[in-house]
Amino acid sequence: MQLGDFVSKGNAKNYRSYLSLLADVARVPLFHIQGNHDRSAPNGPADKDLYRAVFGDGDYAFERGGWRFVAFDTADYAVTDAQLDWLDSALAGDKPTLLFLHIPPLYLKGRIKSVVPAEEDAGEKAMSGYFEGGSERFREILSRRRPKRVYMGHIHAFGTAEVDGIKYVLTAGGGSPLYPLPPGYPGYRRTHYLWVEAGGGALTETVHELGGRSFPVSW
Repeated sequence: MQLGDFVSKGNAKNYRSYLSLLADVARVPLFHIQGNHDRSAPNGPADKDLYRAVFGDGDYAFERGGWRFVAFDTADYAVTDAQLDWLDSALAGDKPTLLFLHIPPLYLKGRIKSVVPAEEDAGEKAMSGYFEGGSERFREILSRRRPKRVYMGHIHAFGTAEVDGIKYVLTAGGGSPLYPLPPGYPGYRRTHYLWVEAGGGALTETVHELGGRSFPVSW
C-alpha cells in the first residue's frame, strides 16, 4: 500500500515517469492512496483526473486472506458527507479491517508520538498537516466500526497514536526528503518502510530503515 504523494505534482510527465518505473520493477500488486501532490496541484484548488484515469476512484475496498482493506481519499484536506457515508458502509462487517489514508484527521494533532528504539530519545512532539472538514464524523465512524489499524501518510516521519481505542500509524518516510524543520516535528526522521504481517486477527508491524536496521512497533 503506497500512502500517497508518489509524484511531486500530478501532471502527465510525472505520471508517465512513475508508471514506467513500476513497469520495470514492480513484482507484487501495488495499491495507491490518493495524496495531495498526486492532484493537478499539490495545494489549493486541484483536480484528480489523472489519478482517476490511472488508478480509479480514491475510495475503494477489497478483501484478502480474511481481512478487509479500505482506502479513503483525504487529499483535499477535507472529506464529504457522501464519502463518510461510503466509509461507514465499507467498515461494516465482521472481518478485521485495515484503513489507509493520506492526510491524517485533525483530532490527531498533538497526539502522534514518535516511536524509536530505546537508545534514542525522541520524546513526544506535535506535528502539522491534517484534514479538518468531516474529521469529527470520521472519528465517530471509526470509534463505532473499530478498524484494527489506520495507516496514514503526508507528514514525512513515523509515529503512532491511540484514540478511542483505535490505533493509528503514521508512516511517511519512504521517498521525499524528511522534515528536519520547523521545530515540533517528531524526532524519528529516517527513510523507512513499514512491513505488516496480518494473520489470525492479529498484526505484527516492523519498521525497516534504508540503512538496514529494523525494529518492531510496540503498543
